[in-house]
Amino acid sequence: MSGARWPRVEYMNGIKNGKLAHACLQVPDLTALGAVLAQPSLNLAHASHCLRSTLDSCSAESHALLASHIMSPAEIKEHWALKAEMASHAGTWTHLQCECVLNGGAIKGTCAEMDLLRTFVGRTRPLLAFRTEWCIWASDERLAGCIDFAAIDEKGHLVCLGFNEIVMQSVPQ
Repeated sequence: MSGARWPRVEYMNGIKNGKLAHACLQVPDLTALGAVLAQPSLNLAHASHCLRSTLDSCSAESHALLASHIMSPAEIKEHWALKAEMASHAGTWTHLQCECVLNGGAIKGTCAEMDLLRTFVGRTRPLLAFRTEWCIWASDERLAGCIDFAAIDEKGHLVCLGFNEIVMQSVPQ
């Protein structure tokens, strides 16, 4: 891996469990980076910038320590496979929650998607449900998809809604 934005802390082992922060705090030319990594709410962009700056200026030993924590290509691939699985499950659950609410049911708790749905429905009332799971395609445009919920508003306009969950960026272990 290479590039102006490489490495990134998301692809470092020992971030989530604090081991890399602890190791950095023990090495004089890595203490500033260790303090950034030890923050309870890690700003990924800032931490990645600090990591790259530190790599450019630290000793060979410190550079080797940091480099030893960078994920291998196989580990990164595994990380993304895990994220894909988590996103798929979250999306399926979010979809089910939205359909439940739109069909008059109630759910416990809330999430960003449900807040957006409540806001949307509150602003577009009244709606007359038209279709769910409406598969569409346009051969000439080479476009296909599925509209999760379609309704007609009080002016007779078609209102379409797609349920997609928001995946918060997380730091791998």
